[in-house]
Amino acid sequence: MKIERINSGTIQAFEEAALKYGKAFVHPVWLSLYDSGIQRYGIFDDGSKLVGGFILQEKSFPGGVFYKTLPFTPHNGLFINNLSKNNATRIGYEKKILEAMAILLERPALSIKSFSFPQHIIDFQPFIWNHYKVNPRYTYIIDLSQPVGLIRQNLAGERRNDLNKADKDQVFSKKNDDPAKVVRLIMNSFARNKAEISHTQVERIVNELTEKGLGFSYTAYWQEKPVATAYCIFDRETAYYILGGYDEKNRHKGAGAQALWLSILHAQELGLGWFDFEGSMIPPVEHYFRGFGGQIIPFFTVNKAPFLVECILKIMKRSQF
Repeated sequence: MKIERINSGTIQAFEEAALKYGKAFVHPVWLSLYDSGIQRYGIFDDGSKLVGGFILQEKSFPGGVFYKTLPFTPHNGLFINNLSKNNATRIGYEKKILEAMAILLERPALSIKSFSFPQHIIDFQPFIWNHYKVNPRYTYIIDLSQPVGLIRQNLAGERRNDLNKADKDQVFSKKNDDPAKVVRLIMNSFARNKAEISHTQVERIVNELTEKGLGFSYTAYWQEKPVATAYCIFDRETAYYILGGYDEKNRHKGAGAQALWLSILHAQELGLGWFDFEGSMIPPVEHYFRGFGGQIIPFFTVNKAPFLVECILKIMKRSQF
């Protein structure tokens, strides 16, 4: 078992495996949106066959490297083609991979690691044994196999009131509306929260994924003005709510809820099994997502840094380190 960086000779095998076994965030189109800093890793068995992979962003600093999750990407996209039918063998196989990952990322000696894993990865003993700090995070997921009536019934009263108010005030939403409006609403929300993100990156996500049929948006209008938007991407099983925004000056209490509700219904119409809110540890955002009635699901982040660096990071990012 070995893990190596993907190069020109192994990129095709990586992309084929990612399409077959991976989720949206290792899809070649999604990864093509990143110009630099992205690193693909292949997991190879003893016969040099690619059996899995993952992606990270690498940022160099004097003497070291910062390994982190890609922007707008909830996790490292780890996928594994584990053919073991015996439970003990299956667990042991995945432990070997996670152990190899933990050791690999120790190079160079001065390296900082902070990245998340997909929800199906729950065994982090290899990282704990290698002195990583493992933190839980949470998302909400809606089971789209349920009838629409049951999904709506599971909404919190507050969310149902939002939707009723939107209907009463004649708020209406358009699917895949003018991408410039979608981007503007998203960027306004990030600016309002003083978050530094790339306008170009958001523009590429909205434009290219929608054009290639891997994403969709709903934009809510009130009094003929676009006031809220929700943008989702999807793979063969799941829709992921990754970007949203609203107009602070023309906000309507039910507009954002309507855009998200229609996104959930559209994901069901696409034949998908799940709608994932992609989580938030910010209390007001968590409260809002919780109101859509999904099941709370944990996923995990691993963090590690050299001792002196970690002491500084404990002051700056205590919840992580």
